Amino acid sequence: MNDKQTTKRLGNIGAYLPRILKFYDLKSERLAQAIFLLIFAIQLAGNFIGVRVMGENPGYTPNNLIKMSAITGGMLLAVNFISSIYLYAYINQLKGRYCSAKECVWAVLKRPFTVVGALVLYGILTTTSFAFFLVVYFMFLFTLCYIVDKKMGVAQAFSASKRLTTGYKMQMFVLVTAFKFLIDMPILLMVMSINNTLAVSFISSFITAIVHLMYQRLVALMYFELEYRDVDTMDQTLM
Repeated sequence: MNDKQTTKRLGNIGAYLPRILKFYDLKSERLAQAIFLLIFAIQLAGNFIGVRVMGENPGYTPNNLIKMSAITGGMLLAVNFISSIYLYAYINQLKGRYCSAKECVWAVLKRPFTVVGALVLYGILTTTSFAFFLVVYFMFLFTLCYIVDKKMGVAQAFSASKRLTTGYKMQMFVLVTAFKFLIDMPILLMVMSINNTLAVSFISSFITAIVHLMYQRLVALMYFELEYRDVDTMDQTLM
């Protein structure tokens, strides 16, 4: 990730963390609660289906791997589609604009093929980029932000994300790595210490839903800083 020099800088993880942790903090509290419950339900259903598939025919057979890949892919697509509603609401909140739960939901539901198309294409690009995974991942990280915020089409949103992340991918990598280290790793270690399969499914689904919304906030904050803040105010944005 050899980015060119830039005069702007994103904040460090310490500056973002207080906002990231408040995953429940949307102006429409019911919307935040509803999205969390939907993501939790999807994660839980996916985990239970996965446990059942592996239980019926134990072992990492080709058939099981295909089934598990389909379950995981479907679960991720559904979770990220619903998360785009949260992303839209939080970006508008950062811009100082209130949008009702109905408006936020409709902003995504009226363009389902655009959102799904972007998610599928992003997934394909990242999973087939191999050695260039990190570059592709961060290059197009803001694609969905542009779709929900600027009402762009898929191709235009990918181009806009590529433009916006030029010069910032290393800063983004540091922020996301810090997030994973501070939030994901302790949770993973805690879940690994539990022996009961059903308990692991429930707890991991619950915690994963929270972490997912926290990550959406981090993405929205980085996008907002780069898209809407000028050079002179960048360093003071999160103070």
